[in-house]
Amino acid sequence: GLETFAIGVDSLAQQRMVIGRWADKHGAGIVAQDEDVLVPDVGPGARPGFRRLLQTYQGGRFEAIVVARLDRISPDLRTINYLAEEGLPFVAIEEGLDTRLYTDRLTLRLLAPEAGK
Repeated sequence: GLETFAIGVDSLAQQRMVIGRWADKHGAGIVAQDEDVLVPDVGPGARPGFRRLLQTYQGGRFEAIVVARLDRISPDLRTINYLAEEGLPFVAIEEGLDTRLYTDRLTLRLLAPEAGK
Protein backbone atom coordinates (compact mmCIF):
# COMPACT_ATOMS: atom_id res chain seq x y z
CA GLY A 1 0.00 0.00 0.00
CA LEU A 2 0.86 3.66 -0.15
CA GLU A 3 3.18 4.83 2.61
CA THR A 4 2.86 8.47 3.64
CA PHE A 5 4.66 11.06 5.73
CA ALA A 6 2.29 13.44 7.51
CA ILE A 7 3.26 16.93 8.67
CA GLY A 8 1.26 19.66 10.36
CA VAL A 9 1.60 22.83 12.43
CA ASP A 10 -1.43 24.15 14.32
CA SER A 11 -4.59 22.27 15.42
CA LEU A 12 -2.41 19.22 15.22
CA ALA A 13 -4.94 16.79 16.71
CA GLN A 14 -7.56 17.79 14.12
CA GLN A 15 -5.05 17.56 11.26
CA ARG A 16 -3.93 14.12 12.40
CA MET A 17 -7.58 13.02 12.47
CA VAL A 18 -8.16 14.29 8.91
CA ILE A 19 -4.96 12.63 7.67
CA GLY A 20 -5.80 9.40 9.50
CA ARG A 21 -9.24 9.27 7.86
CA TRP A 22 -7.68 9.92 4.45
CA ALA A 23 -5.10 7.17 5.04
CA ASP A 24 -7.82 4.69 6.08
CA LYS A 25 -9.94 5.56 3.04
CA HIS A 26 -6.99 5.10 0.67
CA GLY A 27 -5.40 2.09 2.35
CA ALA A 28 -2.29 4.08 3.21
CA GLY A 29 0.04 3.57 6.14
CA ILE A 30 1.47 6.57 7.98
CA VAL A 31 5.17 5.92 8.54
CA ALA A 32 6.01 9.17 10.34
CA GLN A 33 4.50 12.43 11.51
CA ASP A 34 6.33 15.66 12.10
CA GLU A 35 5.61 19.32 12.70
CA ASP A 36 7.39 22.64 12.81
CA VAL A 37 5.71 24.70 15.51
CA LEU A 38 6.33 28.45 15.42
CA VAL A 39 9.26 28.11 13.04
CA PRO A 40 9.35 30.72 10.26
CA ASP A 41 9.34 29.39 6.70
CA VAL A 42 12.44 31.01 5.22
CA GLY A 43 12.80 28.63 2.31
CA PRO A 44 13.09 24.97 1.43
CA GLY A 45 15.02 22.99 4.01
CA ALA A 46 15.23 25.81 6.58
CA ARG A 47 12.75 24.25 9.04
CA PRO A 48 13.94 21.24 11.08
CA GLY A 49 10.78 19.20 10.41
CA PHE A 50 11.03 19.96 6.71
CA ARG A 51 14.66 18.76 6.68
CA ARG A 52 13.65 15.53 8.43
CA LEU A 53 10.90 15.09 5.85
CA LEU A 54 13.38 15.42 2.97
CA GLN A 55 15.81 13.00 4.64
CA THR A 56 13.04 10.47 5.26
CA TYR A 57 11.91 10.69 1.62
CA GLN A 58 15.47 10.31 0.34
CA GLY A 59 15.76 7.24 2.54
CA GLY A 60 12.89 5.69 0.60
CA ARG A 61 10.60 5.37 3.62
CA PHE A 62 7.47 6.89 2.07
CA GLU A 63 5.70 7.49 -1.20
CA ALA A 64 4.00 10.86 -0.58
CA ILE A 65 3.61 13.65 1.96
CA VAL A 66 0.01 13.98 3.12
CA VAL A 67 -1.18 17.21 4.72
CA ALA A 68 -4.62 18.40 5.79
CA ARG A 69 -4.16 21.71 3.89
CA LEU A 70 -1.60 22.89 1.37
CA ASP A 71 -0.37 25.70 3.63
CA ARG A 72 0.71 23.06 6.17
CA ILE A 73 3.63 22.27 3.87
CA SER A 74 4.41 25.96 3.53
CA PRO A 75 2.52 29.23 3.09
CA ASP A 76 5.08 30.04 0.39
CA LEU A 77 4.25 28.68 -3.06
CA ARG A 78 7.97 28.65 -3.89
CA THR A 79 8.58 25.94 -1.30
CA ILE A 80 5.64 23.93 -2.62
CA ASN A 81 6.94 24.24 -6.17
CA TYR A 82 10.40 23.23 -4.93
CA LEU A 83 8.93 19.93 -3.73
CA ALA A 84 7.17 19.40 -7.04
CA GLU A 85 10.34 20.18 -9.01
CA GLU A 86 12.33 17.76 -6.82
CA GLY A 87 9.76 15.09 -7.63
CA LEU A 88 8.61 14.74 -4.02
CA PRO A 89 4.89 13.91 -4.30
CA PHE A 90 2.36 15.29 -1.87
CA VAL A 91 -1.36 15.23 -1.20
CA ALA A 92 -3.21 18.27 0.18
CA ILE A 93 -6.52 16.81 1.37
CA GLU A 94 -8.58 20.01 1.71
CA GLU A 95 -7.64 21.25 -1.77
CA GLY A 96 -7.96 17.79 -3.34
CA LEU A 97 -4.43 18.16 -4.74
CA ASP A 98 -2.33 15.04 -5.40
CA THR A 99 0.91 15.70 -7.25
CA ARG A 100 1.26 12.02 -8.07
CA LEU A 101 -1.32 12.88 -10.75
CA TYR A 102 -0.23 14.66 -13.93
CA THR A 103 -3.17 17.09 -13.85
CA ASP A 104 -2.31 18.24 -10.33
CA ARG A 105 1.38 18.68 -11.21
CA LEU A 106 0.21 20.80 -14.15
CA THR A 107 -1.95 22.88 -11.80
CA LEU A 108 1.15 23.69 -9.72
CA ARG A 109 3.07 24.69 -12.84
CA LEU A 110 0.28 27.10 -13.74
CA LEU A 111 0.45 28.60 -10.24
CA ALA A 112 4.26 28.90 -10.35
CA PRO A 113 4.28 32.48 -11.77
CA GLU A 114 2.34 33.55 -8.66
CA ALA A 115 5.24 32.40 -6.45
CA GLY A 116 7.32 35.44 -7.29
CA LYS A 117 4.60 37.92 -6.34
